[in-house]
Amino acid sequence: MPLFLSIETSAEICSVAIAENQAIISSLSDSEPNSHSKKLSLLTQQVLQMSKTSINEMDAIVVSAGPGSFTGLRIGVSFAKGICFGSGKPLISVETLQAMATSSEINLAENELLCLIADAGNNEAYYAVFDHQNHQLVSTSLGFFNEEIFKSFPEAEKYYFSGNKITKWTSFLQSRQEVIILPEMKPSASYLFKSAEEKFKLNLFEDLSNFEPLYIRDFKAKDYSAKIRKILYSS
Repeated sequence: MPLFLSIETSAEICSVAIAENQAIISSLSDSEPNSHSKKLSLLTQQVLQMSKTSINEMDAIVVSAGPGSFTGLRIGVSFAKGICFGSGKPLISVETLQAMATSSEINLAENELLCLIADAGNNEAYYAVFDHQNHQLVSTSLGFFNEEIFKSFPEAEKYYFSGNKITKWTSFLQSRQEVIILPEMKPSASYLFKSAEEKFKLNLFEDLSNFEPLYIRDFKAKDYSAKIRKILYSS
């Protein structure tokens, strides 16, 4: 039964969790704006203490691959890679919207689709479409959320929409009879485990030297080596 430490920093909430065989042992989150770089190390140390585990006991480190906040993704991925470099643990990445889809509790019929959104700012959104078996039918894309978006969607009887800041597009979505708006769903480290376990069984690990988040844009990373060393040596 694999033991994972997961990290989610793609949106405004920074979260860390530990799970064994997909059962959550400990999890913490912090929603203070622009604080991922300050809080990630502390949250990681706290969930390790709460679960009475250490980095050395983990079978893999799991990180949200995005899309989402450039800065948040860089912080999370750089931090996770640093732990893996220092501990020798493999890295598993899970796309943010895929993790949300596999964790959604909605039961879709065969002719219904789940559309997940992540706010990208400037009236744009990252989006992806999934069927009743959580197969991704529309690859994760970035665009202005308007009538043109629906032209890229497969035909369906019903489209269920959810995601981070879904209320931003409520008025537009409500104008379409085939759309059902679900409660807002924010990215969480706890959502990463199901997909991570599937990848773990197939040995689908990331190349630490070359792995980059799913940006759809680019950004530069900061150095978090000091904070990572603190976690490794205190575990």
